[in-house]
Amino acid sequence: MAYPNITIDQGGFGTFQSDTATAVALTIYQRVKFSTTADTNGAKPTLLVAGVTDRGVAVVMQASIAAGSFGTVRFLNAQGEQFGISDSAGITVGSPIYTAAAGIYSATQGSGLLIGYATTTAAGYGQFTFLPINAAA
Repeated sequence: MAYPNITIDQGGFGTFQSDTATAVALTIYQRVKFSTTADTNGAKPTLLVAGVTDRGVAVVMQASIAAGSFGTVRFLNAQGEQFGISDSAGITVGSPIYTAAAGIYSATQGSGLLIGYATTTAAGYGQFTFLPINAAA
């Protein structure tokens, strides 16, 4: 079987385009998901901010990716700890982490999907690290 001539991301990082439909910049450590829209190269899906019930596919790894621009993300299935942004209540080391709206995380059970356990502490809307549940189980 012949495969199309496209680039495959074979590591923990990839380059993807932010979706233009939302006209919102993606920010560092924000959890993102794929859209059903192809990028301007026509090869890969564009990125959208992940919501409460979205596990997501990656986190943004640069200060900002403007709508329609390409940027670097780290896949959530990459080895080791992951980065995240806490909700207003903050995150305590060792606490279970749940998905929340706007691509951030919460330590409040019932707010979303259990995604992992915090390996650092963060104040409200602060940056923290966590070990994904598939690695922590």
